[in-house]
Amino acid sequence: MSDILELLEDLDERELDYVVARAKVTQDSDGYKNAGISKSAFYKWDDEQRTRLNDLALRLKRESAVRAMLVFEGYVEQSAKNIVKLADKGRSETVRLNANSMIIDRVAGKVSQKVEQENSGETKIIIEHVEKPID
Repeated sequence: MSDILELLEDLDERELDYVVARAKVTQDSDGYKNAGISKSAFYKWDDEQRTRLNDLALRLKRESAVRAMLVFEGYVEQSAKNIVKLADKGRSETVRLNANSMIIDRVAGKVSQKVEQENSGETKIIIEHVEKPID
């Protein structure tokens, strides 16, 4: 991540605003609009510069997502322990029930659920089944 920080430091303020905004959206137009850059100003940048900025935005998005995932993964075990503690000693019956349901859903898989869908006056019942996660 430090490598990308160095690359970001080399950008001027408008370029940096664009890269940060573009990392959060899926289209160039949303990126320059969210960065407060006009369409004409964006297209005054040559193709090579726009490509470089978009590449930096994609890299920033990916590296940020990976860093966040690593932080969350560090808390998975403690979170599971907290849910088990709530399932056993939660303050209310509702808290204990919800914690126990979460445990069952994650370990045994969610139960099939009926979902009613109305389309053109015709009601269809769809059975939605969530598979047990594969370890």
